[in-house]
Amino acid sequence: MKRSILILATVIIAGNLLTSCNNSTGKNEAEESAVVNTNTELDKEYQGYAVDIENYKKETAKQTAENDKNIAEFKARIAHEKKEERAKYEKKTEELENKNSDMKLKMQEYKADGKDKWQTFKAGFSHKMHELNTSIKHLTAKHEKKHKEEKEKPETARQKRKQLRRENKAAENEITAKQ
Repeated sequence: MKRSILILATVIIAGNLLTSCNNSTGKNEAEESAVVNTNTELDKEYQGYAVDIENYKKETAKQTAENDKNIAEFKARIAHEKKEERAKYEKKTEELENKNSDMKLKMQEYKADGKDKWQTFKAGFSHKMHELNTSIKHLTAKHEKKHKEEKEKPETARQKRKQLRRENKAAENEITAKQ
């Protein structure tokens, strides 16, 4: 009898151990599945963040190339300016070229260092790039406006002279008609 109780107790203990192992294996599988799912989600998020960085790098490369082109075109236009004016414009274009080069370098050297840091970097970089683009546009627009006004001045003077001649003729015709 002792023997059968001992065998029965051993069977019960072994059964408990086996069933508890199975339950923990199920828990481990569930935990592993959760970890795998989390890792997959993190990988997708990182890929999206990495794609955003690459797209932004391409976009800024286009912008800086466009800035280089605009500056080069502007330099060609100011080549015929008076020496003092040309020196003033060349100094400004040199500053803008340096800023543009610095922006290119910052973007090329950027290393992925977390999504939050990327968002901060991107916001600051976008703001500086906008300022640079605006500076280039203002410089070229100011130059264009100045030359447009200079070109219009002689035409305006001619128009005024023509108008005065017409008025003088009209006045002479009136005087002759009255006589």
